[in-house]
Amino acid sequence: MVLTQNANVEDRGQNFEPTMAILKNIFVKKRASIDFQFYAKENGYVAIIFKFVDFFNYYIFEIGGGDDITKRYFQLRKKIDGSFSIIKRISSEEELPNVPFFGYEKNTWHHVRIILRNDLILVLASILDTSSLVKILEEKDGTIPSGRVGFATYKTQAAFSEIQIKPLPFTMRKILIYK
Repeated sequence: MVLTQNANVEDRGQNFEPTMAILKNIFVKKRASIDFQFYAKENGYVAIIFKFVDFFNYYIFEIGGGDDITKRYFQLRKKIDGSFSIIKRISSEEELPNVPFFGYEKNTWHHVRIILRNDLILVLASILDTSSLVKILEEKDGTIPSGRVGFATYKTQAAFSEIQIKPLPFTMRKILIYK
């Protein structure tokens, strides 16, 4: 399955709503893995939305890209009661010295994996077929415990494919019992 999305194209400042597609029957809780590939045609951003409760409460991980390196970025935000706040923004290559790419390249397939473990949000990404998944960010925020998953675009047409959403198993820690 390939999800194709056309975005709005006018610039509306910082508190705009991107074009969003929320998957109706896909629900993630505190422990999940979200994998997908994307391909964007223009400068702009693509995003994964997760733990979507409603249009006023969700997380969004954005990847800015295109021709202009100064407009490339990675950003994790949350929207709570209708107000956005930035959890982490990486806006220069120098902040990720071990990552062989920054933002997205137009007309190139990319792979993204979001791992959710309780309040931990881990983001891994790669350019498909040219690099392995590398850590982009790791942050803690447990404000929204669960919700649906979706995708968003801004100023670009994008395709999303190979979408896999799985619950993560609980891991048992060894418990030593002394008598």
